[in-house]
Amino acid sequence: MNILFGVAGEGSGHATRADVITSYLESKGHKVKIITYHQGLKYLAPKFDVEEIFGLRFFHKADKVDYPTTILENIKKTPEATKSLAQVKKIIAKFNPSIIITDFEPLSAISSHLHKLPLISIDNQHITTHGKIEYEKKWLPDYLLHKTGTSTMAFKADAYILTSFFDFDTIASNVYRVPPILRQEVLNHQATTLEHILVYSTVSDIQQIINVLKTSSEKFIIYGTNISGKQKNCTFKEFSKDGFLNDVATAKAIIGSAGLSLMTEALYFHKPYLALPIKRRFEQLLNSYYLKKLKYGDYSENLTQKDLNNFLSNISIYKQQLSSYKKTDNSKLYTLLDKLLKILT
Repeated sequence: MNILFGVAGEGSGHATRADVITSYLESKGHKVKIITYHQGLKYLAPKFDVEEIFGLRFFHKADKVDYPTTILENIKKTPEATKSLAQVKKIIAKFNPSIIITDFEPLSAISSHLHKLPLISIDNQHITTHGKIEYEKKWLPDYLLHKTGTSTMAFKADAYILTSFFDFDTIASNVYRVPPILRQEVLNHQATTLEHILVYSTVSDIQQIINVLKTSSEKFIIYGTNISGKQKNCTFKEFSKDGFLNDVATAKAIIGSAGLSLMTEALYFHKPYLALPIKRRFEQLLNSYYLKKLKYGDYSENLTQKDLNNFLSNISIYKQQLSSYKKTDNSKLYTLLDKLLKILT
């Protein structure tokens, strides 16, 4: 079966999911063509059949989502999006897919309706539109913005597959919840516990975080910065896929962004997690909320010494709670995909 797969290129989470899904589909004999952009293109092009298309981007100011700029800049690029939609039309005519899958990529979703092809949506963002969730009342404006934007990404899909580390009720019979999608490298890796705490952050004001970390007696290994060498109790490392995974798997705890990929890899290894969500990015705020609710860790929207000390003093509590966190592979997703591909085509 020929499958067209649209993958959002903003951030690495969508691409890592697409890697797992595409590898499985190809192992079952399906032919997959991926359309993506930016980080998705960089990550997926070396391994799969990929074509670059136009993609929506988030813009940030002072380390929080700048919605006015994001909306304005993406509107300015409407001609590029229109041109890319015509490009996807040509791809479909040549590739002749039987079904389209989208991971938060709207052009593939729109094309499914234009060409009357079945559509499967796979992501965690549609939890806000197709799941019954809880969140802090102060985040209501961010929730409404996120829900409105998400509702345009894969409207009227034949099936929605939502990946999550927390439980929630779905709103329709064509909505399915699956455990977090994990890379095979993670599933193959054994966790141990050394003395360091891994920190991952790409925010512009990283020095403020570093200054807080320096007040602690703990040892920190930090990724995501342009800094090299060592500062007091902080060791800075350049990113390497294997080195980073090993430092995650051997860490005492993790401090990092509240994106789903790193958080769920840490939870799989039973590592207490202190989330630093990007301000106004509701997806990350939601992950942080349930992380704290389930007592797998805590979150801070503006890291302080008090926040850090509180997290460190409760690590044993988080570890005890994480001992009951169920480690799962991707088999539920694979079984569901096989079923949906058969039913929808």
